[in-house]
Amino acid sequence: MMLLLISPVIIADASVSEAEVTVYDEIAVNGIPVTVRAETRKGFFRSGGELVDFTADGKSLGKKLSGGDGIAFIEFLPYKAGKVRIEASFEGSKGEGLILILEKGGELVFIDVEGSLLEKGFTIGPRDGSRDAVDIIAKRSAVVYLRSGLPGHSMIKKWISEKGFPPGPLIAWDEGAIFEDVRSIGLKVRAVIGSEAVVSSAEGYGAHQIVFGEGPEHDGSVDDWSMVPDIVRGDPVNPKGEL
Repeated sequence: MMLLLISPVIIADASVSEAEVTVYDEIAVNGIPVTVRAETRKGFFRSGGELVDFTADGKSLGKKLSGGDGIAFIEFLPYKAGKVRIEASFEGSKGEGLILILEKGGELVFIDVEGSLLEKGFTIGPRDGSRDAVDIIAKRSAVVYLRSGLPGHSMIKKWISEKGFPPGPLIAWDEGAIFEDVRSIGLKVRAVIGSEAVVSSAEGYGAHQIVFGEGPEHDGSVDDWSMVPDIVRGDPVNPKGEL
């Protein structure tokens, strides 16, 4: 009897080993150091021990190794108010993030992407009137976009840009922890626009709370974006005397 031995052929998916880096946006106060985070991945998994090269508006910040969780950290000292582009790269892959820098006491308007901008997911355009309304708001206030539920930081940032919304950092809502984070560095929450859950988590910060749909406890319960800029421009309600 003759045995026929057939060697197995392993076909590797090139995407599994492909390097990818994500830079997370930050909010900072001028003159106070802020920690920038970059996540390194190969394929579907975070990859630790990767040497990441950081730049700020094209100027080198140095290189750092990512930890076992795939996150590399580097400190940046803001030197003026405005927006700074942070880039991180490793193994030919590049990612870009944004640092929004304000003077101490500056005010922020938070916009819940899923709860106020999306009409019916990323395959359909934004809510009617949302782009024009956010443009008006951004001319007077610093705008921060919130990621409240959907995964995919880079995908959401790409959608915001492609749909023509003004640039601003995309920050995780984290059940409302972001509002305490910005207050702790001396910034104020002027308005929060979005779903009932996101808006309710801003109770006690002296901010306008603008919710789409039913929200009788809030100062701005709206069905569309037409009145939102006027509400944001008004004097915030401050029932607890905070900020």
